[in-house]
Amino acid sequence: MSEPAKKKLGKKTKIALIVLVVIFLLATCFACVALYARYQINKPKFTLPEQKELASARELPQGKDAVCSYIDELYGNLISADDCEGTYSTSVGIDGEIAFPFGESDNAIIELIRSGTAGRIAGFYPPENGGITGEEGDYSPLEVFADVVKECSANRGWTDEEGNVRDDGFYFVDMTLDETTLLQTYAADITNNEVFLQVADILKDAMTINDIVVTPLEYKVSYKIDRVYDQIVSASVNRIYTLTVTFTLTEKYAALGNGQTTFTVDIPYRATENFSFKWYGARFTKRAIAVSSTDIEALPADIRVNDNALSDEWELVFEYSVDGIISINTEDAVMTIRGKSDEPVIVNMTLKYKGHEYSDTLLVYITDLEVVTSVAK
Repeated sequence: MSEPAKKKLGKKTKIALIVLVVIFLLATCFACVALYARYQINKPKFTLPEQKELASARELPQGKDAVCSYIDELYGNLISADDCEGTYSTSVGIDGEIAFPFGESDNAIIELIRSGTAGRIAGFYPPENGGITGEEGDYSPLEVFADVVKECSANRGWTDEEGNVRDDGFYFVDMTLDETTLLQTYAADITNNEVFLQVADILKDAMTINDIVVTPLEYKVSYKIDRVYDQIVSASVNRIYTLTVTFTLTEKYAALGNGQTTFTVDIPYRATENFSFKWYGARFTKRAIAVSSTDIEALPADIRVNDNALSDEWELVFEYSVDGIISINTEDAVMTIRGKSDEPVIVNMTLKYKGHEYSDTLLVYITDLEVVTSVAK
């Protein structure tokens, strides 16, 4: 065999050997991946036992009279509570378009004036009125009576567009009240308060308001209730009116009326109040967790005291069913695991605050196995 032929054959042999090595390496990699996958599938794992959900304090009543009685009781508990604080926000303004009896071009100018004025009107109402407590707060808009309730619905959770139930830890109650109640209790406030006087002052350069007739359209009160602790946690009051306003244009703007100076228009008006209540207490947000024997982990704890409370005004106490395995820092509720236990450790948490004690329990499973899930209801 000639020398060039030998060199050519040698080159082919090297290529073949390289291909074989690559194939071998690939095969080895696939084998390792397969073995690792089998190991991961077959290795022992820890599955957190299924936990029962927290039971409701009571079943949600149905029917207008029963629901109204239920809300009346919860409202009574709310206003007499000494371990709750509330905040509320307000939102008011023109709720839609106003059909002014002017020409198209003039209406465009009026719409600009309306938009700017609506923003200024809303600015007169403080967006947040916080810090009200059960002793000082006025929650009277949340008090309803069965004889003025036209319709009501009560449901556990709410259903989204895909048909899934959300927030099923809460009851949601919606009430539609007789609109004439608005006239008896709130409608006069629209014209007989400081805000109306300020609005009239804004408009005085363009018009004089002669008369306002209030027509109530909708009056709704909605409640969100913690079903486990039987407490109102938030609520809203929504009131919609039509204000029929008669006004006279000032001489400066009289040209808008094409000879007419006095007009009557309907103004859609909306007023909303949102209430939120913070109840003091201590609870675990999970019923059980799984940790390793060397973990340092924050407890799934929800501790609620006044935001301005000093550290020496409240106390957290933890007790354990097994001593020496778990220690918890009472300042930040961080848990340190110091050993193993064949049985779950029961952690009892107690918050002492303002003469009240609030307690809850948590199951802590200690394992060095891979945890399938650490979420429990």
